[in-house]
Amino acid sequence: MRRKFKEALLSPAVWLTLLAGGVALLNVAENYKGRTGSTDVFTYLDYARNLWNGMGFVGRIHLSFDLWARGFDPIPMESNRLLHPLALLLGRLLSGDWLLGAAFVTCLLYMMTVPAVYWLGTLWFGRPAAVLGTLFFIVNRYTVAYMLHGISDPLFLFLLLLSVAVLLRSERFWSDLPAGGLMGLAALVRPGGLAYALVLLIIPMLRPAPWRERVLSVAGVVFPVLLASQTGWLLNVLVFGRGDLYGVVKTSPFLT
Repeated sequence: MRRKFKEALLSPAVWLTLLAGGVALLNVAENYKGRTGSTDVFTYLDYARNLWNGMGFVGRIHLSFDLWARGFDPIPMESNRLLHPLALLLGRLLSGDWLLGAAFVTCLLYMMTVPAVYWLGTLWFGRPAAVLGTLFFIVNRYTVAYMLHGISDPLFLFLLLLSVAVLLRSERFWSDLPAGGLMGLAALVRPGGLAYALVLLIIPMLRPAPWRERVLSVAGVVFPVLLASQTGWLLNVLVFGRGDLYGVVKTSPFLT
């Protein structure tokens, strides 16, 4: 037991995650001063605040000056980007502050993504290349910009990489079940997750297994779970006529 614990502590994944934690702490300190690296976070915070106030998963369409001058008010618009506002709400509960909570949640997800990046790099390219690639991921300025400022990219990337890891480690079709759920969750973070999911369905088809088992994995396990995860939102749009269908906003009075 002691030997395994020592080996785990010496693993590059642990030290890389700690390095990412240092970068994340610096970012939290910056956001605590009231600065944020992306204005997109305020869009998601609209949803989170409205959920906090009992209004449901709705945001506000911000009007141009011309429409505002003509007497239009911003109206609530539902969105299928459900999971990230929930994550921001959790951050608010833990920290007591909206911006600090957003930074805390996304920094934590950023740290959790590092071992996944390292493991996939090791699997495909070997340990030295995995270490270098993960270091680049941690300190790259685009990573810092998109992963550490409260927007949905960290959660989206984490779920996608986790689904890839599940598919690559799976040896039997029934063990692909979590991958379908993770892909569905990614699509509830950002609508583009559905497109990524369709590409990832190629992975089970490339396994050295009988073709019937490969087809069963995709058509009988992964895709049905993926579709089931979207059922609630599809019913909300198609049956009740609320919200938008994966980024395609329904007609509203001042868009005509």
